[in-house]
Amino acid sequence: MALGNTRPLALLLALLAVTPLAAQEHAHDQGMAVKGGGVFPAGWMVRPDDGGKLTDVKFESMGSGWHATLGSAAIIYRTADMGMPPFTLTSTMNLYPGSGDHAEAFGLFIGGQALDGAAQQYTYFLIRGDGTWKIKRRDGAEADDVTKGWQASPAIVQSKASGSVANTLTIKVEKPAVHFLVNGTEVWSGPITTTAGTVGLRLNHNLTLHVASLELKK
Repeated sequence: MALGNTRPLALLLALLAVTPLAAQEHAHDQGMAVKGGGVFPAGWMVRPDDGGKLTDVKFESMGSGWHATLGSAAIIYRTADMGMPPFTLTSTMNLYPGSGDHAEAFGLFIGGQALDGAAQQYTYFLIRGDGTWKIKRRDGAEADDVTKGWQASPAIVQSKASGSVANTLTIKVEKPAVHFLVNGTEVWSGPITTTAGTVGLRLNHNLTLHVASLELKK
């Protein structure tokens, strides 16, 4: 009789022990609060990921660039920025301290199609504060890896405890390959299905960045 009562009690205690950890992991993924979000410079468009709101994103002109605070992952772009091969897209971005805590990624996208609808498409090039990079493809609600997993590169300047760090990302669209570079070093090249279309920024949640430049050369 005593043994029969012990098993349910042990199971209950095990579940109670796991619950706080699960709750912590869930909280870890929550977007940070953004004060003053939802108002953007003229000509700029913002599309948060599903579940995100425009007010979760703050993107404002600052000096010769733009300052971004992300409570939700989003793409940020100007409809006038259209890349028609061949072209080169380059941006220098400064990652602020604390922004790498969640290993969130930031970078550029090309080949944007139907960005205001359910059938959105684009290819994006990301780096993280831990010195890794990845290339992905968005097709509607699905996002698949073009390259295999997160890969480390010594070319990436990693985040640090004090002071911002700058990285320059470049996507060079040529035939027959597209070249992806960090600080002038190529990390991958290969064919990309769709390269023509809107270009812009792809920024994940829980990040604070200064976009010092964004240049499209045709």
